[in-house]
Amino acid sequence: MAYNDGHKGRKDSVKAWAEFKMSTTTIYSSYNVSSITDQGTGHCRINYDTALSSASYASFASSSPTSGGSKNYVTGTVSSSASYSDLYRENSDGNGHDTSGGVNFFAIGE
Repeated sequence: MAYNDGHKGRKDSVKAWAEFKMSTTTIYSSYNVSSITDQGTGHCRINYDTALSSASYASFASSSPTSGGSKNYVTGTVSSSASYSDLYRENSDGNGHDTSGGVNFFAIGE
């Protein structure tokens, strides 16, 4: 169950979310996300407007698949800090890959 600003302190509420383009770190829409920073190929950082109460939260992301290619892609996140999460995307060869398609991210918990 997700709540708006008045319920940020609840453990079951969404603390941050963003829809963005990884290759340019362009944010299309977001909540409690101040910026997305490029950390290298296949790695970006989602920075929060308001830090969470701790680094004990869950973060998730999905990204658009590459159509017609011979490789599979995986997207994963790490709840690295109360102030940000790191997002990683790589292809089936284990190489980092910045998608030019959309990425959806959210954090829930503390």
